[in-house]
Amino acid sequence: MANLTFPSNPTNGQKVTVNDKVFVYNSTTNRWTATRLQIFGNLTGDFTIAPPELSLSNNTVAFDTTGQTVYITYTVDQDVKATIANNGIANSSYANVTLHQTNNTIQITAGTEVFSSANVVLTVTNTRTSNTASINLSAAYGWNLTNATHIGTISLTSQISIPYGLTAKSDGTKLYVNDLISDKIYQYSLSTAFDVSTATYDNKSYAYGTHDITGWTLKPDGTRMWGSLSYSASLTQRIIQYDLSTPYDVSTMSVNGFYEINGASGIAFKDDGTKCYIMRRGNYTIYEHSLSTPWDITSIGASSGSFYVATFDNSPYEIDLSTDGTRIFMIGDQNDRVYQIDMSTAFDITTASYNNINFHLASDFGLPWAQSNPNGLYMSPNGTRMIIGGQYLDRVSTFNIG
Repeated sequence: MANLTFPSNPTNGQKVTVNDKVFVYNSTTNRWTATRLQIFGNLTGDFTIAPPELSLSNNTVAFDTTGQTVYITYTVDQDVKATIANNGIANSSYANVTLHQTNNTIQITAGTEVFSSANVVLTVTNTRTSNTASINLSAAYGWNLTNATHIGTISLTSQISIPYGLTAKSDGTKLYVNDLISDKIYQYSLSTAFDVSTATYDNKSYAYGTHDITGWTLKPDGTRMWGSLSYSASLTQRIIQYDLSTPYDVSTMSVNGFYEINGASGIAFKDDGTKCYIMRRGNYTIYEHSLSTPWDITSIGASSGSFYVATFDNSPYEIDLSTDGTRIFMIGDQNDRVYQIDMSTAFDITTASYNNINFHLASDFGLPWAQSNPNGLYMSPNGTRMIIGGQYLDRVSTFNIG
């Protein structure tokens, strides 16, 4: 705000300098004008004037179908510029801001690199003032259970009696599901990426023995797979490491090491293979480990932290990890839900917390994807697709979470 003093009975064109701004009087309009600040009437003495309001609202946030463009509603007067702060973006050159004055929107377009943090700082300025708002963009890059919508479902009864664990190729064109009864893992092709309703059996499988393997994870290049052995009549409980001599082909699997651990029901890896996270169903706890050799379970070190999950589900199964390391997803059949676990420091399980974000799979058994006793979970690398499987009607389903 500014306290301005103007002379009485001004003449046309008379100028007054106030706070480094030159005001000019126009006798026709009876106004003092300086940089779009207009004083109405023939005023004298002291009075207070507030500059035009500059406001920013981010109550309306929408995303395009690819999840790469964010539209934030704003309200301004004129001469507006907008910027986004670098602290919210992994590389500022991969994002830019465009103003659309005609429909009062700010468009933030992201490039090939996702935001390293869910929050970016948006600043709108004009010649007089500025306004700043923190915008949460997590939904633009998936990993959002609150946005889950059903895409497709398939029943795999032709090969599988009880689906137990599952994983997928990172591009979504292959699906792998194991059967609790036959003790085999089966391979399927998906004609539409990540849409399990388009799955066809590849006539390829691998018999892993009379064991209960409740979780599977596939290395991104398709050359290695891990199974979480939670029960066996002949082996101690362990994470089993398999090599695939032909990438993505389960019929070429062979054992290449293991890590003995009680009650393992799922394992997830950091995207560079230097860390893994193991769900121990036996004590309801997720453990973080480092691997001295990336993607090699035989090089695993002692646990560096853990997170107890029985406070919200005491029957946990598979887990998966967001690419940026800020979220772990867990499926559990006590409450038939997928849970989101947040980590305030990326890839650090000691900073984990559960904030009551989950997706209920058994809210309505009239729905085609309804699932009780869910066991299998897979999240696509970009966080926009989720695949779940379970024992109810042997269903496997895909959801959009972008």
